[in-house]
Amino acid sequence: MPVQDFLAGCAALDSKGEIAVWVFVLYRWRITDPEPVPVTNLAISGWGVSRWTKYRAIEKLAAAGLIKIEGGGKASPRVTPLPVRR
Repeated sequence: MPVQDFLAGCAALDSKGEIAVWVFVLYRWRITDPEPVPVTNLAISGWGVSRWTKYRAIEKLAAAGLIKIEGGGKASPRVTPLPVRR
């Protein structure tokens, strides 16, 4: 993922916790590529992020067109980073 895509994600977010969610998604996606990344409350809490911050960050990243969300509801969302459209 180019640096510009990373920076676009940072620009869409408002707090260090939300940026931590973005870094978590990119880190895990790099390991599981090309599979969607499950963003569980347990996994993200290890990064010092609350579930509410996780939800806000995922919604903001999806609204910015930077991730695709699968699942959700009672299950943990699975997300896939998308390339930034220029």
